[in-house]
Amino acid sequence: MDSDLIHNDSFDPEDAYAAEQVEWLLQWNNHLCMESDVAATALKMQLISVNSLKEKLKLKLDQLGEMLGDACSSLEHRSTNKLDDEFQTLKAKLEETQNKIHLLIDRDLELRRTVEQLTHDLQFVTLQKDQLTIERDGMVLKLEEQESSYKGMVAKQDQQIRSMQVIISESQHEICQKEALRRQLLVDLEGQEQVHLQQMEAQRQSLVENNEDSITCSICWVTWDADGDHRVVSLACGHLFGHSCIRNYLMRSESCPICRQAANFLHIRFIFGRHVLPNQTQ
Repeated sequence: MDSDLIHNDSFDPEDAYAAEQVEWLLQWNNHLCMESDVAATALKMQLISVNSLKEKLKLKLDQLGEMLGDACSSLEHRSTNKLDDEFQTLKAKLEETQNKIHLLIDRDLELRRTVEQLTHDLQFVTLQKDQLTIERDGMVLKLEEQESSYKGMVAKQDQQIRSMQVIISESQHEICQKEALRRQLLVDLEGQEQVHLQQMEAQRQSLVENNEDSITCSICWVTWDADGDHRVVSLACGHLFGHSCIRNYLMRSESCPICRQAANFLHIRFIFGRHVLPNQTQ
């Protein structure tokens, strides 16, 4: 009966469980990078499980030792041949159990080294993750600063564009006003030209009709010339003078020396016609 009890308490289930745990750890190592936040906790739990398995094996070994002692005591009353057979069987099972325990201890050491390596890898991955996080935060901060600077530049350019549009609009309005003024001035000049031509014609008719004998400058009382500095000219009021005389006079006073009507250099007009120069005949 004791032999059957020892035979039924085999360590194959625990050995398969330990192998399954090691296989699980190896698979867990392949997913370390994607599950770095959960890896440390899983490793610690697995190590606790292995230690628990080790304690169970030691307890089982102690139980087997006790059972072996009890079996030896009970076998003393049996026949020598049967006792030797059972003893050899128990000894073989004990050696097998010890071998399994040593194997599990070796696996435990290997598992510990694997856990240490995985822990080191986890720390390295965590350090890299922290460094990448710092670099990412720095890049995000730099991008935010560049975005803020870009938005400021865009706003400044928009303001400049609006200012330029206002300036262009005002300039176009001013150009339109000046163009209208220029056209009005052209119309006024054309009207003044017509008035001047009419005045010149009236002066010519007046000279022909009333002043045929008046061929002297009323400033210097010298006969004016047909050309040159002392040629005959008139002001807007119609009075005649030598060119050089009236220019010198207008430099001192801006009025006609005869009628005192306002006059300046722009009012000087050259006279072309009959009976305004000496020795001219009809």
